[in-house]
Amino acid sequence: MTAAIALATVVVLALASLGARLVLDRRTAPPAGPPAPRYMVSSYGVVAPADSAANRTRDDAYRAWTFNVAQRRYVPLPLPPGSFPEAVSADGSRIMLVAGSGHDAPAASGLGVISLADLVAGRTDAVRALRWPSSLSDMRLHESPTFSPDGHTALIPVVSNVTLVTGFVVADVVTGDCRLVELDGGPYQRSNPIMIDFSLFWAPGGRGVTLYQRSDWKLGGAASLRLFDLAGHPTRLIRLPAPVEPFHDDGASWSPDGQHLVFGYYSVLDLATGSVREMTGGQASESYSDHNALWYDDSHLLLLYSSGNSGRPQLQVLDTGTRQVVRRVALTAPGLRGAIAGSTAVVLVPLTGPAPAGAIVI
Repeated sequence: MTAAIALATVVVLALASLGARLVLDRRTAPPAGPPAPRYMVSSYGVVAPADSAANRTRDDAYRAWTFNVAQRRYVPLPLPPGSFPEAVSADGSRIMLVAGSGHDAPAASGLGVISLADLVAGRTDAVRALRWPSSLSDMRLHESPTFSPDGHTALIPVVSNVTLVTGFVVADVVTGDCRLVELDGGPYQRSNPIMIDFSLFWAPGGRGVTLYQRSDWKLGGAASLRLFDLAGHPTRLIRLPAPVEPFHDDGASWSPDGQHLVFGYYSVLDLATGSVREMTGGQASESYSDHNALWYDDSHLLLLYSSGNSGRPQLQVLDTGTRQVVRRVALTAPGLRGAIAGSTAVVLVPLTGPAPAGAIVI
């Protein structure tokens, strides 16, 4: 149930072994309204199909590319041997890797951080290991880490015996120091250890954390969102009108103003009222379901889509008011032919001038 990587600034579809995640830098959100091209695809990664010969180890299964301005093309990005990308900071300067092979949940103690600059330069030995709490040395990663909006810390959910959500770890990605936080009122019981029935992710602005439960036994089995501060104290409880299915194992995305949350495929929660609107049924469809969405701005979502195993993935901007796609861009670059959205992760950076020749923009 782990997620993966991305490597750039401002908007990031953070990669995952089972999907992809989008992260938005709230400081430079574009204005509302039908958007003009504002972002460039800086980097991307592709996971080989599970039944392919290339997908025998983690080293073979995942490949990444980054845009080289001088060469005007996307070139392979080296990754440290025996490691797999798990998360990326919103400014793209740091990537979190996990050591291990195969596709089982890796040990959380194998997490480390490396800069994009070191990866591009091939300095794959520059990974900074996290000083993981000794009491959690054997804990497995049941959800991928996520960087805070400012990129200074990372959030790692703590799950005991597969079924109990007990707290979280906040890791300082500069020093490697880790702090264990227990959730007040916990542990919170998962209803099913196999289903994606919970997720722990950042609250708006990184000022706390949010726990989604598909079946909250403290509410008689209703679906819920519980918000906590960074000391683990509860700050708000939202009883959802119905379970969100499927909820993505790589979290959810808050709008730039912190008033809306997109999760599932694709449910938009109004934080003020607790009401939920579904984005599918317009031009969005369940073909997007391998990914969570990113807020392009307060009224548009950024989605990663593919029409099937034979087509290239496509970036789409969706108006949440009309549920209409207002912009589409096909991903045409090395390694993307035949890739499906569920195995593709894309990193976007803001355009500050004319787009470099050879780059993909949206």
